[in-house]
Amino acid sequence: EIWTFPASLLYCLSVFTMVGYGHMTPKTVLGKISTILYAVIGIPLYIVYFMNMGKVFAKCFKFLYRTI
Repeated sequence: EIWTFPASLLYCLSVFTMVGYGHMTPKTVLGKISTILYAVIGIPLYIVYFMNMGKVFAKCFKFLYRTI
């Protein structure tokens, strides 16, 4: 079976990080539609997450810079 938990997790991460790594794709129409909906919701959430993490890293860097 190709859809083991680690393989499925890698597929989910590659969909919403826009990497598209590998050759795993859903074969059914329902699976393809689900992937599109997942990407439409997941990609903007991923971008917001990275923006917030950038702010956190910037604050940490400023704090370390001030203390040094």
